[in-house]
Amino acid sequence: MNEQRVKAARDSCGTSASYIQKTFLSEAVKLQKLGCRKILDFGAGTGALAAELRKQGLFPEIHASDLIPYETFPTELASGKLSSFDQAGQPR
Repeated sequence: MNEQRVKAARDSCGTSASYIQKTFLSEAVKLQKLGCRKILDFGAGTGALAAELRKQGLFPEIHASDLIPYETFPTELASGKLSSFDQAGQPR
């Protein structure tokens, strides 16, 4: 199963369709309004969605993780907290 997940991650090049990102962002706004202060982007790919969450300033703490260590993954952003974890749950 892990091989299938890694293959799917590689095939996607670490990106999701724009409608998926838009849907997630609208749900994130709802969570923020309910008082959520932390969020996890699991399967973050290149980190584009986590970076957009940071840009919008919805959450003071943003965590993101993916099976593939994409070079473009932002390990640190100026505002908020963004981190990346490997398959064993260790920080990258």
